[in-house]
Amino acid sequence: MVTALAARTSTSADLRGVLEFALQGLDATSPELLAAVAQSPSVSITETLPLMLELTGDTPAFATAEVLRVCASRCLHDNGLPLARALLHASAATTALGAEYPRWMLRVLRRFGPAVWDDIVACVETQLPIAAIHDFVRLAQLETVEDAVFLARHFYVFIATDDGRSQELKALLAHPDWRARAAVAEGIQAGRAIPPHTTTMILEALVTDRDYKVRAAVADAVGRSNAPDTEHLLATLLEDRNWHVRERLLQGLATRAGHDHSAADLVTRKQDAWRHGPRNVRVAAQRLLLKSGRRPFQDDDSARGALFGLLREIRTGALRLPADVQTALVSEGVASTDWLVRTEASLLGGESAGTNTTVGISKETFRRLRDGRALQVALDVRDVDYAIRVAQAAATAGVQFIEIGDPLIKSVGIQAISAIKQQAPGTWVVAEMMSADWGRDQVVLAAEAGADVVLLIGPASIASVSAAVEASKRLAVPVVIDVPEGRLTQGWVQDMERTGIDGFAITTNIDLGVAGFHPLDQAQLIRSWTKLPIAVSGGFEPTDVEAGRRHSWDILVIGRGVTDSLDPTTAARDLTASIKLTEGQHR
Repeated sequence: MVTALAARTSTSADLRGVLEFALQGLDATSPELLAAVAQSPSVSITETLPLMLELTGDTPAFATAEVLRVCASRCLHDNGLPLARALLHASAATTALGAEYPRWMLRVLRRFGPAVWDDIVACVETQLPIAAIHDFVRLAQLETVEDAVFLARHFYVFIATDDGRSQELKALLAHPDWRARAAVAEGIQAGRAIPPHTTTMILEALVTDRDYKVRAAVADAVGRSNAPDTEHLLATLLEDRNWHVRERLLQGLATRAGHDHSAADLVTRKQDAWRHGPRNVRVAAQRLLLKSGRRPFQDDDSARGALFGLLREIRTGALRLPADVQTALVSEGVASTDWLVRTEASLLGGESAGTNTTVGISKETFRRLRDGRALQVALDVRDVDYAIRVAQAAATAGVQFIEIGDPLIKSVGIQAISAIKQQAPGTWVVAEMMSADWGRDQVVLAAEAGADVVLLIGPASIASVSAAVEASKRLAVPVVIDVPEGRLTQGWVQDMERTGIDGFAITTNIDLGVAGFHPLDQAQLIRSWTKLPIAVSGGFEPTDVEAGRRHSWDILVIGRGVTDSLDPTTAARDLTASIKLTEGQHR
């Protein structure tokens, strides 16, 4: 019974409550029965065992030292991450493993990497005695990059820093791998109580590092830091030979702009450090000025990008500025010659949006498309005028989403997004960005052009997708990620879901012909692993009976079936007539 309930708790909060009641009852009356279940080789280490530890309180009777030692051994298998996390939060495990606990914790760190960083830190801060912490640091191998990066990122927990003379800290600051040195700089931003002189010592040691990526981490930390005597560090970073370092300094300074006008003063005094740089650096500088109520310097393109981003973030609640500054930004936006900027300013000024598609689709609304029936027409064409005609036909027929395909963006540029957004009212525009690398930039570029949703295509790291999600939250733009070939696994899907994305897409290229798996079967498999909406494409026809019958998709994507039709208007009408639409129908 316990195993069956545990397997179904991810789909029902009620069942989780029933399981919790049953487990606590059994632990009070028959702990030996639960102990036998916990030690059974067939019990699931991804669902049942973690839930048994989590739902039975701080000191469950069944979790004897023998049971916990068995769990500690089993969690080191490939799929043992949920069990490892549960053990790290179980105070009894510290006692059960005794002197072996630091060694076990290090094995967990090496087995699962960043996925357990937060759990290990929480365990150290709440459960581990000082002697065990020292043993953990002693057992770690600083010459091993993985160990060094973890300790560097969390040096304020593991390494004594009262005088900044720790030999381990000095070793990390001189580590041959840039990731360890950058991790020390990132650790300063964790918001912990680090002595100011230690912070200054670290920043001074790394501000002229040979690797620009380390200096970039330092620049962000210096920009955010309130530590005294950092003016000389700002001056050094202002003259850095790498634009990325300068941009990170601006981003760090932006966290205190609006409250600390010295950041805007710095930009004003050192304009030559910004105004001749790449657009992203110029936009970052303009944001600092505008957030502090200053006039932007003369550069219409970067000023427009900065103003749009600020207005959008104010509207979505991601940014709060003084009332007089916000009023000035709205006034400037209303007078803008750019229609997207005017739209954002008008919405903030209380003017009617006209249609709910004008304000885009929120991440929450997009996620509610799950178990619905929405349609998307993909404009995989190269002619923007033809694309506009097809988009207008699809909008008239009741299609909810218009996808701006990569061929059109590459042929025309991201202005194709703006053109179709303006000419096909009543629809939400999806921007297909063909690289999932530099995820934050992809989302920002698409949003600045008027995209309502961003579809990331291509292999993506967790870090890149996380950066994309961070930008999507600020700009209120849902992010959907395409499932790359070879990544259709439960572990990958759940890793991506944990980053905060809003949906998955299954794309099957029509050039494959009859080869390969049916996209609807793949969509059905993903639906069993996630509660996010699933978009699926794969050569469907407007009157595709199989697609209309199956319930494995939430958003059905039609491309050439409409765009290559000699009569796109009729094809779009046939599409909406053949598919019964539910969630997402906003007409």
